Amino acid sequence: MDANSMEEVGDKMDSSPAPHKERWNSNADSEQEHTQIIKIKRSGSVSSSGSSSRNVGRRQHLRGLMYDRLVAPLQRHWLLTIFAVAFIVTLAGGINASFGFYKRSSSVFTTYAQMRPTRVSSVAVIENLRGMVFSNLVGNPAQFATWSSGLKSKGIDPYLAAIPALAAQLAIDTNPPVYRAYVARKSSSISDYTVEDLLASDLLNTVVEGAQIALNYMNYGALTPSVVASISELRFLTDNWEPVILACRDMLKAPLNDYIVTNGSIALLLWCWFAGSLAVLLMALALVDRKLLHEFFNNQTIVVGLVQQVPRIAAADLVMQFEEAIEDFIAINGVDDGEDGLNVRGAGNVQKQLEKASLSTSRSGSSTNRQSERLESRTRQIKTRIIAGIAVIALSVASIYIFTLRTLDIASYVEYLIQSTDRRQNIITLRLVTREFFSGSSAIDPGLLVTMARGQISDTLALHNELTGPLALFMPNETRWTRDCTPTSPLYCATMVENSSIGWTRSLASVTMDTEILRFLQVATTVVDGMAAIPRPNPLDTSSALYKNWLLLLALSSDLQTRIFNAHSTLINTSQLEINANQAGTVVMFVTALVIAAAGYATLYFGVLRPLHRDAHAVITLIHHVPEPVVQKDVPKLLRFMESGGASLEVAASGEEDAAM
Repeated sequence: MDANSMEEVGDKMDSSPAPHKERWNSNADSEQEHTQIIKIKRSGSVSSSGSSSRNVGRRQHLRGLMYDRLVAPLQRHWLLTIFAVAFIVTLAGGINASFGFYKRSSSVFTTYAQMRPTRVSSVAVIENLRGMVFSNLVGNPAQFATWSSGLKSKGIDPYLAAIPALAAQLAIDTNPPVYRAYVARKSSSISDYTVEDLLASDLLNTVVEGAQIALNYMNYGALTPSVVASISELRFLTDNWEPVILACRDMLKAPLNDYIVTNGSIALLLWCWFAGSLAVLLMALALVDRKLLHEFFNNQTIVVGLVQQVPRIAAADLVMQFEEAIEDFIAINGVDDGEDGLNVRGAGNVQKQLEKASLSTSRSGSSTNRQSERLESRTRQIKTRIIAGIAVIALSVASIYIFTLRTLDIASYVEYLIQSTDRRQNIITLRLVTREFFSGSSAIDPGLLVTMARGQISDTLALHNELTGPLALFMPNETRWTRDCTPTSPLYCATMVENSSIGWTRSLASVTMDTEILRFLQVATTVVDGMAAIPRPNPLDTSSALYKNWLLLLALSSDLQTRIFNAHSTLINTSQLEINANQAGTVVMFVTALVIAAAGYATLYFGVLRPLHRDAHAVITLIHHVPEPVVQKDVPKLLRFMESGGASLEVAASGEEDAAM
């Protein structure tokens, strides 16, 4: 027996005629019957209450199912956590590659600075050693004192300075180059040589050994050409100073060239990390678009379509009821919508959904089309906002790598440094070659010295032509600007000693570095032309025009050696400042990208997904406020939807997935 039947029984019992009461009072049977009837009435009341509770619980359960199925696509937002982790991983990988590149870019200049003394000291040892011999040959004690003092200061330096250089070279090249050297055979009757291929470290050791031996001949007149020829270590330096200088130059260039070669692979790695970050963003966008928003709006379209079938009169009544309820709520609480930030969101969303439904129900198909257009317009707005956010994040990520890729330009500065270093070395080598010619020594054939000098001039001019434009743009102060070489200038030419008889004046020293290099090459060409015209000059004849031009060549060479060295220091310092600035920019943009990405995720969750959850709650609430008689009579599809707990939403979702497959 159901609850209604039980209530009818109780009602009938309550309406029985009065004679029954007399029988209840007259005998025990009447009392027992009275008790039984009371039990029946109580049982009917309890059964009716339980049935009503079950109905309420069932409706709440179905309502919860409808809501869960409607917002099921939005619940997948946890998948964005996977993409967030992947995004952070790609960013971390890119940052690690960037900082590795910054560290490497800084270390290449540090390595250069460590290796530079090796070449400077090696050349100085050879030049001082030969200068001591030449001074003894021409009988000039003052020059001997200068050269011997220089040898003392450089005697041990090459080996110590070469340690980091050799380590860097061996770390880069497992098969380092070898250099052809000639070792004189010990024979009194013939002059012959043994060929040996030596490593840079071996050649450097010969420089150190020769310097240590020469330190035993520090008295004037002791180190003569015959003594040098009799000592194998000193003879080796005399015969092989050119490959020694070449080995030191190449050793200096090894890490610089390696830096240039590997820059391409580093750039590719950075592009890969950036592409990975971009791919993660695009996949996250696809997830939000297809799996969250698209499926949710499909579900919402289905539900709104069912609501649109509610008769217009019933919908209008519901609107009025909600308006009255909201007004009562405001009146009771004494607040206005929006006051102190208070907003009746739930009721407001329900009212909006209901108003849309009342305007579109029981109308023509054009009204339904307008409702669909409104939904599509809202969908486009949300997607546009999301795409704009992804674009902003992508731009912030790109800005990280822009700073790093800009640092790749440092490779061009390294190339300039290599070329300028070679140019400087050629200028020094020209000084050594011409000094060997004008010293009066017969250790090296004059014709060979001329060919060596011609080669140095040609190489120096070619390097200068390549460097003139780039260095003028990069550091015009050092290359294109004149310098103040007046006697009172505290910055330049402070130790300069003028010699107007050879043309070395402060006016010439004040010209730009590029102009001075061209002047040096002009003088060098004139000197070599003179070298080719005579077998060998008399070292004691210091009045000839050729000798004076050679003295001017020496003065220009020494001055340019200092100027180019200072230009290299400026190039290194400027490059280091640029590296530091780009590294700081990378850090700032990395933090900015993370902040923007976090803000984008928060905006997506709180600005898009949460409002859609509220809309879903509103439309489900709306459905359950439609009078049940109206639903049963006029909207059978809505009734089936409610009774199934929105099962059709799952069917629609599975059908769309099958279609996509």
